[in-house]
Amino acid sequence: MAVSINTNQAALVALQNLNKTSGELQDTQNRVSTGLKVTSAKDDAALWSIAHNMKSQVAAYEAVTNSLNRGKSTLDVASTAGTAISDLLNQMKQTVLAASDASLDAASRQAYQQKYQSLAAQITTYVKNASFNGANLIDGSIANYTALADVNGTSVISVAGQNLSLAGGPATKAQLVAVSSAPLTITSASSFDVTIDGTKKTVSLAAGGGTGTGGAYTASDIQGLINAQFAGSTSLTSTGALAISGTVTGTAGSIVLSNFTGALSNQSQLGFAAGPEGAFAEGQNATTGGAIIQVTGTETFGLTTDYSGLINKLNASVAGVSSALATLGSASTQMENHANFVSKLTDSLNTGIGNLVDADLAKESANLQALQIKQQLGTQALSIANQAPQIILSLLKGG
Repeated sequence: MAVSINTNQAALVALQNLNKTSGELQDTQNRVSTGLKVTSAKDDAALWSIAHNMKSQVAAYEAVTNSLNRGKSTLDVASTAGTAISDLLNQMKQTVLAASDASLDAASRQAYQQKYQSLAAQITTYVKNASFNGANLIDGSIANYTALADVNGTSVISVAGQNLSLAGGPATKAQLVAVSSAPLTITSASSFDVTIDGTKKTVSLAAGGGTGTGGAYTASDIQGLINAQFAGSTSLTSTGALAISGTVTGTAGSIVLSNFTGALSNQSQLGFAAGPEGAFAEGQNATTGGAIIQVTGTETFGLTTDYSGLINKLNASVAGVSSALATLGSASTQMENHANFVSKLTDSLNTGIGNLVDADLAKESANLQALQIKQQLGTQALSIANQAPQIILSLLKGG
């Protein structure tokens, strides 16, 4: 073997081995510090891709769990209020039965009536306040409440909303003004103000922006634009009239169109009939409240009152509320069971991900110790190899 100061093969071999050991040591230290054997696609592209997709699925199941928990909480609030309403109905029945005693004087019967009406008022309060996250399942405002059941959003758990309002509930907002079926063509950008129950919004129309022929605005277009400003508070009736949806609780409501600009000059151009601009009074188109509770809470007690009929209505109301509570309760149980299933499924997915990418720290710890020793030995070997050219100096010394 030739002795050279330009090429030290032993040093090169020692350096290669040392670099390899240092790289392996760095990889092992990364696995020990992160607890993962696959931290990026370069470690193992196949395992990383599988684990990444599974992590995405786990995140989606967290959204499903949140939806189910919200649904269960909404149902629990509704059930709590419904149970309290059932208790009030039983108290109302007891009050009616006591008031039916023919031996009572008028003052005593009046006291029972006041108690009865007070209990009925509490029902209205309970119904109004049985809301969670803006959803109320016992005031009739929700036909069906749904919660996510899978990560694709295609499967849901649905529960029918109930209406535990007293019979003859609040009056609906009545029909406003007639709407013409003739489309309106706007030749330039225009706008008009809409005021509903004191709240004013501006509705803008663009030239040719309607859905009718040539971009003309139809009655549905106008109604849709108003809805966009007032969160869907209006609708078109079967007779082509614009109506405000929702309820009023003691004051008259109205709709006023004003401040016409551009190609508009008055409400008749929009297809709205001229006149009182939609003023209406409470009591028009009154609803009958929920069909479950059959009493209004305003019944009067007197000698000629049909107490037997009233008690029958209260019995039917209690039975109806019990049925509604059974519907809500079964849905709550279904959501709770599904949430438990999703939780177990998520745990299984997390375990599967761990099996793919988690490091065996006991193994890595032992490997770390071995590599540290190898690094030290490699450093020593490189040091020895670097000293080999020193032999040349002894050969050049004079005798």
